[in-house]
Amino acid sequence: MLESVYRFTLGSIAGATGATAVYPIDLVKTRMQNQRTGSYIGELMYTNSLDCFKKVLRHEGPAGLYRGLVPQLMGVAPEKAIKLTVRDTLRVARYNVIRLLASTLNVIRTRFNQGERFRSRPIHEVRRPNRVQV
Repeated sequence: MLESVYRFTLGSIAGATGATAVYPIDLVKTRMQNQRTGSYIGELMYTNSLDCFKKVLRHEGPAGLYRGLVPQLMGVAPEKAIKLTVRDTLRVARYNVIRLLASTLNVIRTRFNQGERFRSRPIHEVRRPNRVQV
């Protein structure tokens, strides 16, 4: 139980870190897709992604690149935490099942080999020529 909480916490941190790192790029992409025309008909607000990035920094400051990050984190952090926790738990469970199967097969093979040796002794004795001991 404690290990699952640990994995969940690490998954949340990983998801939040990833979302925070990518958020400015996502913000620029979203603004480029939703841009409105300027004062002239057909004039776009941003000419390219770099222009959009520079204008956001100039007009809103560095904090403008992270506007709206908190709602994003509220969705991403739990999603990544659940995904990574389940993945790690299944990986460990799969490893344990494989280990159990391997040990079971080893026991079966050992028992089978012992039985073969026991059953095959008389056959070997019959095939060997009788040796006379002097």
